[in-house]
Amino acid sequence: MCRILLVQSESPFSIAEQLKPFAALSKNSREFQGHGWGCSWLPVTDTTDVTNAHSNETSNRNFDGKWHHYRNINPIWETDLSDFPETTLLLAH
Repeated sequence: MCRILLVQSESPFSIAEQLKPFAALSKNSREFQGHGWGCSWLPVTDTTDVTNAHSNETSNRNFDGKWHHYRNINPIWETDLSDFPETTLLLAH
């Protein structure tokens, strides 16, 4: 059975820090979870005085508006997770 992880936050968070426990849970599952994995996220970009379209508040961080995707046929626990950026919305499978 596949695992799904969804993380949403008002403040940016490290994708890698969310995926590490997800990888450990998958690795230690009684059912084999190593048939590949992927994730999608909305990246956070540094901007100055940008109005957030969702809340109409001005902030110095905003989405670029495009989902970014990552897919890998190897198990998640064999993947270097350190290159992922920060986000406020992450979906992993």
